[in-house]
Amino acid sequence: IPAIWDHIFPEPLSVDAAAQQRALAKKTSAYDFIKGDYDRLMGRLGSEDRAKIQSMLEARMRLQEALTLVNDREQNRPPESILDPWTLLDEGYQKGNLQNRLWDTHVDLISQLVAAALHTDTTRVANYVIELPPNYEVGYTDGTVYSGTTTTDWHDLVHKVSGDAPELTDPAAQQVAFDLEKATYDKLAALLAHLDSLPETDGGTMLDHTLVVVYSHIAEGSHDTTRLPWMVIGDAQGALRTGRYVRFPITHMDNANQVGQLDYVNDQYAYSQRVYTYRGRPHNDLFLTLAQAMGTPLSTFGRAMAENKGLISEILT
Repeated sequence: IPAIWDHIFPEPLSVDAAAQQRALAKKTSAYDFIKGDYDRLMGRLGSEDRAKIQSMLEARMRLQEALTLVNDREQNRPPESILDPWTLLDEGYQKGNLQNRLWDTHVDLISQLVAAALHTDTTRVANYVIELPPNYEVGYTDGTVYSGTTTTDWHDLVHKVSGDAPELTDPAAQQVAFDLEKATYDKLAALLAHLDSLPETDGGTMLDHTLVVVYSHIAEGSHDTTRLPWMVIGDAQGALRTGRYVRFPITHMDNANQVGQLDYVNDQYAYSQRVYTYRGRPHNDLFLTLAQAMGTPLSTFGRAMAENKGLISEILT
């Protein structure tokens, strides 16, 4: 954690901050000069020409607002005291000792560092993995028996309560699996709340200016990859429709036109060198949609797949 802090906020920051302020002052001065010329010109024009000039002036005003929405790294850097919980942690785990809650402390600190990096404009993109919590966070113990079925660990437990015909239907076991996932999403909610607490110069918050894409590498514990739950938080400055649940049909394996394969057997960079069978609409279309919503004029994203349909119109405004 301290190494991440040093990477995001190297010393000194003042040089960057000063250069940023000089650039901003130069842009503001040029804008004010141009606006003065516009104001003098407007009184000499007819209504039609005045409307055109006014439209141009409003466009420049929007550009100026975007230029001034620059986050001062020095001003927005959080105090280094946010790392204090990390220095107080003890190794190992003792029930009831909050200083041993490594996962809980680690996730919270990483969330704060991600938010700080975005807020100070150190980066504009962040990849963040929230791992499932350790057993003690949800009161589970390796080897717990449910309705006569032994679960060796949480991984085994999740397998046994998942799928269309789960091996284990005991409500207590299902609750543990639910609690594992809920703990993860509670941390996501905390990250969003933290982003929403960071003010921006236009009166909004960091959350207002952030697009968050949430996903899992599998749909549920049986390693299903055809029903992945994708979540998009944010509207990309009005480009996306929010508050919606969009579901796409899952195609049948016997339909050769709707089923494809991804071959990674000879890919030296692949995590697993094997052939994957997929069905249904791929997430390539989601990434393409998000790219265009954020102003990147892509026409394709990733490999061409059987069910690629292009932009997802259901989430566009």
